[in-house]
Amino acid sequence: MTNIGLTSLEAARLLTEFGPNSVESDTSRSRLSDTFAVLREPMLLLLLAAGLISFFLADLTDAILLMFTVVIVLGISIYQQRRTNRALAALKELTAPLAHVVRDGLEVRISSRDVVPGDIIILSEGDRVVADAELVTVSSLEFDESLLTGESIPITKSTGEIAFTGSLAVRGHGRARVLATGNETELGKIGKSIESIPYTRTHLQQSIDSIVKTIGGVALLTVIAIVIIYGVTRGNWLEGGIAAIAAAMALIPEEFPVILTLFMALGAWRMARVRVIARQAPAIEALGSVTVLCVDKTGTLTRNEMTVSEVQIDHRVIPAHEAVDSEDGFELLRIASLAAPKTPFDPMDKAFRAFVDIEETTEGLISVAEFPVIKERLAYIHIWQQGPSLLVAAKGAPEHIAKLCGIEGVDVEEINQRVTTAGEKGLRVIAVATAVGEIGRTESIEGFEFRFLGLTFLKDPIREGVPASVRECVTAGIRTIMITGDHPTTARSIA
Repeated sequence: MTNIGLTSLEAARLLTEFGPNSVESDTSRSRLSDTFAVLREPMLLLLLAAGLISFFLADLTDAILLMFTVVIVLGISIYQQRRTNRALAALKELTAPLAHVVRDGLEVRISSRDVVPGDIIILSEGDRVVADAELVTVSSLEFDESLLTGESIPITKSTGEIAFTGSLAVRGHGRARVLATGNETELGKIGKSIESIPYTRTHLQQSIDSIVKTIGGVALLTVIAIVIIYGVTRGNWLEGGIAAIAAAMALIPEEFPVILTLFMALGAWRMARVRVIARQAPAIEALGSVTVLCVDKTGTLTRNEMTVSEVQIDHRVIPAHEAVDSEDGFELLRIASLAAPKTPFDPMDKAFRAFVDIEETTEGLISVAEFPVIKERLAYIHIWQQGPSLLVAAKGAPEHIAKLCGIEGVDVEEINQRVTTAGEKGLRVIAVATAVGEIGRTESIEGFEFRFLGLTFLKDPIREGVPASVRECVTAGIRTIMITGDHPTTARSIA
């Protein structure tokens, strides 16, 4: 196994040995299993018992009506469960990612299920890691591991570290050798451990269980009392038993299972119409009890379609479509487009490239080094070789770019004021700077004399329907909380 990857024969052998690269679940059930799961519901069992007893001791018409009710409840529940399972299976198949791997020395794209230990996978911005793999070559590679850890801040990784299944490459590129697939990955182990968590009945189900126990207890006492009273006073114990069962059945609220099942099914149907799948009916109840809703801003409340609306050069604020026609405005937008990965994934990076011909802009330039955003420096820096010298492009948070350029005092206060003003309009502010240097100085950005070019103002429009949805949440008594890493002023403007 080398960096040229596996051969097709080796991959086929390993696929047979280790199996498909998918997290197999033991939760898939047959139609018979679904039927038994529904029949175990206490209220339905009570209804079923009453129907069976009616067949032998009571009126046949009543018995048939009771059993018909059981069939309705059973049919709706099983239909909803099977329909949801089919939708989830189709969705899983549709969203199965492709993997970019090296096979027989060639770069090819294959189904993620066919990835095997030893494969060399190629990672670029926007790629989802399909198997646990050891990084063998990296270039400013950052991963979003929120699927595994819940931590939204991207993590920079270097050669020798592990890229975990499910993590998303948000910056840079590299190659990695697959170590584990399927259930042997860390994500697979988490999935298996979740399956071992015992099922807990919801508050509504627990309440129904309590009602059933109460009704059952009352019915039992009623049966005993009527049998004894009827038998002692009239001497006919058989008729006393029939009368007792009839009284007990009258206590059973047969409409409960039907109403609950129908309302849950209607809730699942209404959610399906807005492209939301409810796998289990109790999820409808849980959704109805929500009091606080936390939502991400970018891409959820907004479209995640960044566009550059204005730029500020010195003290002049110019619309972006006009700035591109001026010399200093074009330079600012050009440097901003270069201060990004060669193949950008971030919508903000793409927004700047909408104003320049990137092929023409990078003609004669060679990418030398990239310095991704880190906590201590919220700026992306890309060093390019331009003939006999280096061109450094930087963009990022205004306060960090100002520090990079050595700007202090009143000038910093002016920049901060402009950021606050733009934030009140819901705009995101990105500062741009550049530097030149001698070839060979690529280990760090120290020693470069950066020149501040100006500020850019980007907007991310709010999605249609969001204001109405938030108002509806307020009406329903749900508190909505927006989560974002944007400047507080920008966040308040969107809110």
